[in-house]
Amino acid sequence: MNIALFFVIFPLVLYVPLLLIEMNLSFLSIARGRSFNDYMHVTWETTHTLLILSVIAFVWLFNDAVPMVAPVVALPLLLAALCFLLRAAAYIIVYYEWGTHPLQRFASQCFAVSHLVLVAGLLWVVYGVATTVPWNTVVIQSSLIIYLWPGAIATLVIVAFPVAQMYKTLASID
Repeated sequence: MNIALFFVIFPLVLYVPLLLIEMNLSFLSIARGRSFNDYMHVTWETTHTLLILSVIAFVWLFNDAVPMVAPVVALPLLLAALCFLLRAAAYIIVYYEWGTHPLQRFASQCFAVSHLVLVAGLLWVVYGVATTVPWNTVVIQSSLIIYLWPGAIATLVIVAFPVAQMYKTLASID
């Protein structure tokens, strides 16, 4: 059970600080009136990658639990999906049309606030899953763990380089 939960929880543990950095940069963009493109692209891609890795691990390893949690997480996941669509549209305006789009400020605000909605949705989903699943009776598909290792290791190695570079240069934001 512990290694199976590791594959679900560890990507989320990495996801949260990167999402918070992204949120901080988006609010800084509004406050300072300039884009932080170099940093946002790294966190944008990395957070999505880690979130997808966590969801894949949960669905693979705890597939008996999916029907149990589906009614509980349907609404927060729907809201998260809508939030991701809003974020994608705002991201394009904010980071590819900086200073040229008439909805620039509004898009920046939507992008920044979307982080708060995602954090709330993530907490809602985690709480719903944690309180709904009878963890002592759920069957873990442990035979699939061997297939998750290469993907998890490759993902962590691939995202480690841009994240390390971002952290080195993040201090240069004035």
